[in-house]
Amino acid sequence: KVLRYTGSDLAHAIQRFTKEARLLAGVQNEYVTRLYDVGVDRGHHYIAMEFVAGINLKEWLHSRGSLPESTALRLVGDIARALVDAHQQHVIHRDIKPENVLLQRLATLPVSMSSVDAEVDSLRVKLSDFGIARSVQQSSSLEVTKVGTLLGSPLYMSPEQCKGAGEVSPATDVYSLGVTLYQLLCGHPPFTADDPMKLAAMHCFDTPPNIQRRNPQISDPTAALVNRMLAKAPSDRLADAAQVVREIDRLQSGAASDFEAHPCMPIRGSSKVWERVFEWELLSTADDLWPFVSNTERLNRAANLPSVEYRSEKDPVRGIRKFGSFRLRGVKISWEEHPFEWIEGSRMGVLREFDTGPFKWFMSSVELQQQPEGGTKLVHTVRIEPRNTLGRVISTIEAGWKGGKALDRIYRRIDASLQSRKDGRLTYDPFEAAVKLPAAQVSRLDHRRERMLEHGVSPDTVDALCNFIAQAAPQVLAQIRPLDLAHELQIEEQEMVDACLVAASCDLLVLRWDILCPTCRAPAATEELLSNIGKHTECEACDVEFQSNIGNAIELVFRAHPEIRVVCDAQYCVGGPEHSQHVVSQLRLAAGERIELLVPLIAGDYLLRGTRLAGQQALRARETAAPSQLDIRLSQLGVSHHTPMVRAGSLMLSLVNDLVSEQVVRLERTIDRTQVVTATAASALPRFRQLFPEQTFSRDTPVATEQLTLVAMQVTEVESCYSELGETEAYHALQELLETAEKYIDDASGAVVKTVGEGLIAAF
Repeated sequence: KVLRYTGSDLAHAIQRFTKEARLLAGVQNEYVTRLYDVGVDRGHHYIAMEFVAGINLKEWLHSRGSLPESTALRLVGDIARALVDAHQQHVIHRDIKPENVLLQRLATLPVSMSSVDAEVDSLRVKLSDFGIARSVQQSSSLEVTKVGTLLGSPLYMSPEQCKGAGEVSPATDVYSLGVTLYQLLCGHPPFTADDPMKLAAMHCFDTPPNIQRRNPQISDPTAALVNRMLAKAPSDRLADAAQVVREIDRLQSGAASDFEAHPCMPIRGSSKVWERVFEWELLSTADDLWPFVSNTERLNRAANLPSVEYRSEKDPVRGIRKFGSFRLRGVKISWEEHPFEWIEGSRMGVLREFDTGPFKWFMSSVELQQQPEGGTKLVHTVRIEPRNTLGRVISTIEAGWKGGKALDRIYRRIDASLQSRKDGRLTYDPFEAAVKLPAAQVSRLDHRRERMLEHGVSPDTVDALCNFIAQAAPQVLAQIRPLDLAHELQIEEQEMVDACLVAASCDLLVLRWDILCPTCRAPAATEELLSNIGKHTECEACDVEFQSNIGNAIELVFRAHPEIRVVCDAQYCVGGPEHSQHVVSQLRLAAGERIELLVPLIAGDYLLRGTRLAGQQALRARETAAPSQLDIRLSQLGVSHHTPMVRAGSLMLSLVNDLVSEQVVRLERTIDRTQVVTATAASALPRFRQLFPEQTFSRDTPVATEQLTLVAMQVTEVESCYSELGETEAYHALQELLETAEKYIDDASGAVVKTVGEGLIAAF
């Protein structure tokens, strides 16, 4: 809807409002009617805003009277969410009332049902009419009202507005929210009068009528909240909308869980629980330690734990469930492994519940505490409930004595490795010492090193790659990503990719293809030939099937050749953070649980989602001013296409699981995987096409690509060239031109797909 105004006096007022509206342009979230544009068109001042299909709250309430407590709290909580961004930017609405709250119809509401009859679950709050909003820190040019001016709706005005003192703050809107909540709970506002001045006096001096006398169904905590919001002095109210949201969430979902209590123990306070807390003071920073400390796959093997056999089951209520088993001291132990929970760079934990063996359950958590003077305090806590006496003995020996010694060795080795790299010394593995190769393997390695040199690979690169193959740990050699290896060995990326391709042709490495799941970004399958990759692949971890013959979803990886090194393919852990390095945080939320956690965000785009949630929520972190808190109800994920803006740094993320079952929620970075060599990129490399001509897709499943650029080059007026230069010289000149073009195409990672006479077609 576009409103046009004329007249010099009104135009002057609109100009002032336009400045205010531009200030409010930053106050945009899914609970606010969006402002699209303001300006002047051929002398006409206009405001363009979002059209909201629905009804306003006053009309919706007309036939309802009072609302159930939970519904009233939800509506006011959403109005408060609309104000969080505004209060963060010191902008006060000053006219909160049901008429200015629009209820937008959601797609779930049948077209045949009127908005008046719709239930709150089918409507979305949209706060509107910031027309008299005011910035606390505004200049005189932005002032819409002056001291002594009564501006607002008397039924909902705060005492400071009624006095016209001009001392407005976020608490001013909190008062109006309190009046609105009172009305929703009782069917009418706390104060009513025909005379506006009398009504203003009541707001300033009268005590609001006891809300529980008007509606005995209201709980004591909600009544206390209303009374606090309606306090006469702004300092006695909740300070701003964010505090209102937090209080309402607490009333609806109980006190927020502490992430440090996650994973939650199956039994709290049991005297049977065996517990050990190990602590280390390390020199490295928490950020540097995290990629290694969270690598449970490597850490468990380094701690001499046995490898694990995993299986999955589909549960109609809980989704995919993971089960593992191994033998410890001759005893078979099997368990259900619940999803890992972590916040990147600071904390992780896992809970395993056993159906056989000496334990009932096992929980391990690791916390990294950055110290003010430098370095990190690492706290590793192990809790076990033994099933019997044997379980207590095994806990003491394996988890206490042996486990403590193993962790001490591993964590100190990681720290020493990081410090050596900091000093410029290169160490290959922070978990395990290198093993000495048998003479036969050394001889093969040296022979194949010479073959690499014959292919023209730089001697320094050959030496670095061969030394890595000789000394790296068996787990690392099972999956070698060339770009990661280039960073590790400090070699230019394309040079390392080329060296790995040559090494594979010389039987130093084996070439493979990982098919990456678009949901978890982990390999869902592995093939040796592109022709073996089908159109679709199933990711067991996510329980999804996806298109797999997309060039950018297939990653080129390598492993050590079995004649040179024996690699380790055994699984020691499948759910740790190292398998999902793009995930900032993952946690399990019980039905009805609310949790608050601080998550570290750099500027960029993120996605909040879960494998069993119907929708997902995008959000964007930016360096400029933006809210540092975000409140999300899981039932609302995917309802709105609005992308909330949050402040980069530490975000206070409040999550409420208002669904009927437990949910696993992940906050992911949405950056592309740039540190991989895709099938598309590999196919464009001349060395790859030369050494591996058999690596092509099957005709039945041709490779699909998301983006392809074709460049055609054609030499014109060829006859004139031949007549002027002569046939021999013209032929050589044209060949030199085509060779030069091919060189530039190769340098740009393209491929010549066809030559036609004096022209060619290249693909990128």
